[in-house]
Amino acid sequence: MSKPKKHASEKLAAARAKETLSELKSEVLAPTTGRMVAAAEARAEEIRGIEDRIQAGALEVIEDSMWWRSLDPEAESPPEEWIAELGRERARQRFRVAKANWMSAKEAPIGIRTATLVSMGITKARAMEKQVPKSLNVAFVQMSAPLPEFPEIVVKGRK
Repeated sequence: MSKPKKHASEKLAAARAKETLSELKSEVLAPTTGRMVAAAEARAEEIRGIEDRIQAGALEVIEDSMWWRSLDPEAESPPEEWIAELGRERARQRFRVAKANWMSAKEAPIGIRTATLVSMGITKARAMEKQVPKSLNVAFVQMSAPLPEFPEIVVKGRK
């Protein structure tokens, strides 16, 4: 079975995430003074807050999509229970997302898939943070080795 093609927005989001992560790693892993470490930690905390907000939104979309089973596929408006529980606007948002789950994969909007991929990506990245050391104590050492000596051979040409 072939892999589904990535949508252009998915590719762009992945490229931006890699770029941001590499910038953060270069700030944290570079030899730094105390002030630079504090700035890198502040930047990491800022990025963590952004990730939290993005993941909360993605998880909300995923949760809304899971309500498709309690929704009639022919319904034109959200159920009254949702309106009473969530309010008219929030119930309308849940209704649109849940109704999209009744569509075929080809017809459905990409938002649910994007939310799932974003949530999985953030979760995996945070799991990887715990496995990799925050800073590396590495020194680059260059050693020179003597050049090898080969015997000289005299080659005579043909007549």
